[in-house]
Amino acid sequence: MAAIDVGPEAIDRASSSTAGYTDIQLTNPANLTGSITSVEIWASTNLTGCKVGIFYLVSGTTYKCRSAATIGNVTAGSKQTFSGLSLAVVTGDFIGIYWVSGYMEADTSGYDGFLWRDGDHCVVNDSASYTLLSGDALSIKGLGVTPVVALSAVSAGVCSVSAAIAVAHSLSAVSAGVASVSGALKVAHSLAALSQGVCSVTANLTNTKWLRAVIAGEATVSGFLRVARALSAVSAGVATVSGAIRVLRGLSATITCSSTVTASLFHVRKAVRTLAAVRNLLAVRNIPPVR
Repeated sequence: MAAIDVGPEAIDRASSSTAGYTDIQLTNPANLTGSITSVEIWASTNLTGCKVGIFYLVSGTTYKCRSAATIGNVTAGSKQTFSGLSLAVVTGDFIGIYWVSGYMEADTSGYDGFLWRDGDHCVVNDSASYTLLSGDALSIKGLGVTPVVALSAVSAGVCSVSAAIAVAHSLSAVSAGVASVSGALKVAHSLAALSQGVCSVTANLTNTKWLRAVIAGEATVSGFLRVARALSAVSAGVATVSGAIRVLRGLSATITCSSTVTASLFHVRKAVRTLAAVRNLLAVRNIPPVR
């Protein structure tokens, strides 16, 4: 996960701003895509009926509310943090605020300004035209994180490794966790190869050239399955070949990076012991040997 922030800092400022308007802060647009989970607000006097929203530019001066939440009352005099939110945000979005009564801390110069419109527009899918108040800023800031994507969601091909590893930004995080599992699987570049379809292959020996490549690779390992050529050879169609090679179990156990590496090696060693069954299966189907 990576941190997301949007909007100016929630600090004590030199001026204040009145209620009854939706104000979209142009200072510090969202740096990443994900979810805003908390909002910080510094009010000059107690606020009532406070709402926050995430907005994006449609065209010209028209902005649309992507997500919104009701905050309620805000106590004045210090930074107040409101957690437990889930506001969808996309890189480049802006944070906005509306409140019924009270005054917000504000500055009238030195910032990118904010857009204002009378009434409550912190309503999902609300679209309206706004007026720019140049240089101004209110004391509101949104904080959040990028999505946590389970390995099963990274690629449809990897289907159900049961959310074994939460992947933060990319598969590089996964490959770093797997590459050093006692040499059971050497992921040379990344687990991008897994996205080809480890979990969903059928037992009909399609993509046989990849199967032969795996077998050739297995012939060079020391007592356990290490795909020497490339993990893509596994991903293209080896996971469930009539139960002969249990790559799926080996990969699933290894990818979880559990404390018992032995558990993953057990399935991998078992796969090696059943290579004869695979070769027999290839012979029955008249598939030529690897050259």
